[in-house]
Amino acid sequence: MKSNGSIADKDRVSEWLWTLHRIVVDVVRTDSHLDFYGESRNMARMSDILAVYAWVDPSTGYCQGMSDLLSPFVVIYEDDADAFWCFEMLLRRMRENFQMEGPTGVMKQLQALWKIMELTDAELFEHFSAIGAESLHFAFRMLLVLFRRELSFEESLIMWEMMWAADFDEEAVRHLEENCLEPLLVDLSNGLSSEVKEVHRINSSTRRKPRTRKCHSRNGEICGACHPGMKSSTRNHLCGLSGATIWARPQQMPHPSASVLAKGGDYELPIFCVAAILIINRQKIIRGTHSIDDAIKMFNDNVLKINVKRCVRLAIKLRKKYLYKSLKGGSSDDKES
Repeated sequence: MKSNGSIADKDRVSEWLWTLHRIVVDVVRTDSHLDFYGESRNMARMSDILAVYAWVDPSTGYCQGMSDLLSPFVVIYEDDADAFWCFEMLLRRMRENFQMEGPTGVMKQLQALWKIMELTDAELFEHFSAIGAESLHFAFRMLLVLFRRELSFEESLIMWEMMWAADFDEEAVRHLEENCLEPLLVDLSNGLSSEVKEVHRINSSTRRKPRTRKCHSRNGEICGACHPGMKSSTRNHLCGLSGATIWARPQQMPHPSASVLAKGGDYELPIFCVAAILIINRQKIIRGTHSIDDAIKMFNDNVLKINVKRCVRLAIKLRKKYLYKSLKGGSSDDKES
């Protein structure tokens, strides 16, 4: 019995070392053109944050593409804790994209994109059907890493900011806050200073709505991502996590559905941004693709024209058109250009 436990421990260690290896390999290649990552300490910061996330969310672990999503936060924030919490909150929206079993969130988004094209652009819909590109796999990367590979670093930040601002929904944010990963919850009864506990007691007892929304869980626990004061109160922590919290039991944890966001899974703005990119480049796509392989090559080579502001504006219009036609049951007669 003891030998079986020892073998299991060795397997876990080997799996963890393999995870760390994959993280380092991907980090070295992520945004390597930026002077910021010319300093090894900045690459080490990204590696550390990805390793911490893989530890506290073992059912997701680390997957290729996560470094692309984290990199902007590492560049923007000097504090690793701030970068970690921004990344963690983003993955609450996108975690389903990186699951290993069943259909991923991206595949569901591609199915939604196909329905969007059917109702908003008949010409492209018919063209993709004719060349056998109904799966729309050529758009997989766009949705997986939110256009990081298709846009420059600065343009991708603008795209993210515009999408999140246009898609802000207070109810969806509240739902995301309530689905904090269990190892990231802070137990107020242990490890916090009396001053922090007193602040929490005052905020809990007052009738006035507190400025900072707190993500409550059982036994008075709150999520550190939603209460920065709790993060800064711990000492000798890594990415804002106390030692007791970060080494807490890593196990299977419930994940929020990807469809929790503002308008539901079919209505997320990034999907409509992909549709907008297709429509803006309609003629180039029709002339240059005769099979799905041609479409995949065209997207991998980044030859499509993407104007971020025009793309987001058109995406918002497409969503309105799609919702209207979905309710009306109409077809795609008119085109956007």
